[in-house]
Amino acid sequence: MGRGWCLALAVASGASCATACTTDRLGVPAAPAADVELLVAAPAGIDCIDVRFEDAAGRATSRQAAIGAEGRARLQNIPVGAYQITARAYAAGDCSVVPASPPWITVAPVLLVLDAADGPATVTLQLFRARPTFDVTTLVVPWRGSFLANAMGDYLGDGSTVVLFGGPSFQNERIPFKAIRIGRDGALSDVTATLIVGAPAAVHARRALAIDLNGDGRLDFYSANHGWDHDPFPGETPTLLLSRPDGRLEDASATLPPINLFQHTTAAADVRGNGRIDILVGQLGMQNNPGLPDIYRGPNVVGDFVGPFMLRNDGAGGFAYDNTSLP
Repeated sequence: MGRGWCLALAVASGASCATACTTDRLGVPAAPAADVELLVAAPAGIDCIDVRFEDAAGRATSRQAAIGAEGRARLQNIPVGAYQITARAYAAGDCSVVPASPPWITVAPVLLVLDAADGPATVTLQLFRARPTFDVTTLVVPWRGSFLANAMGDYLGDGSTVVLFGGPSFQNERIPFKAIRIGRDGALSDVTATLIVGAPAAVHARRALAIDLNGDGRLDFYSANHGWDHDPFPGETPTLLLSRPDGRLEDASATLPPINLFQHTTAAADVRGNGRIDILVGQLGMQNNPGLPDIYRGPNVVGDFVGPFMLRNDGAGGFAYDNTSLP
């Protein structure tokens, strides 16, 4: 795969969803299909991926997709089951046209499980590193959720990469976030208790950011959550973990506006040009907040239904609600 690495995942979480790489499960548990979002590390110019799914009986199906932002490739409508997957990344103007010969890069087989049978709740992480031959490191850790909201960076300040992630079990329960360290030597280790104070959790963590929000030079973590994905769709507040002087992440979610959201996306940038990183809060439609206080009303609010807004950073990780700056 050229220089870089691919992080692959296989999850077995009881009767709920099980996933590989990054997975976005559609529908309810036991639905007949799922979407799979792979994290791909490929050289510049390699913009497509062809993935072959083969089950235990030798039946195979293929999907093609573009490699998008942050190396993400979404493969749609994969029947539930257990597969060996083999992928080829290649360059093409039309990803549905797979070249009969190189240039492409073949990815080693990875186990993918969708909707596993009852069993222990674990996640298996496999790190594939590009060398003259592939080098694979495997780690199995307890886990009840899926792998959905994720962000990565040198959270420990030691030159390693930490993948901080969360994701729903597709039951109406809060799932704590998990942190896995990828050492420079390729070793994988669970550093959740070392990095995170307490056990911050979300029912349905959707998208995440790794960025310095309190101005101390260390990475912080923000997760856009949307809560139980079934009627009456109550929404959920976001998760904010801020770095402390000792380098650990502490849950500061209670300092955010107490508004339930149905966030499907988020972004952060110096929106106002003052050196402070603000957060853009994206919504899927508008989220009902019965009895919404007047201080949270604005152009993107209809009745008690709240739409997208901005969280204005004071530079130290304190955020103020702004419902007027977005169009």
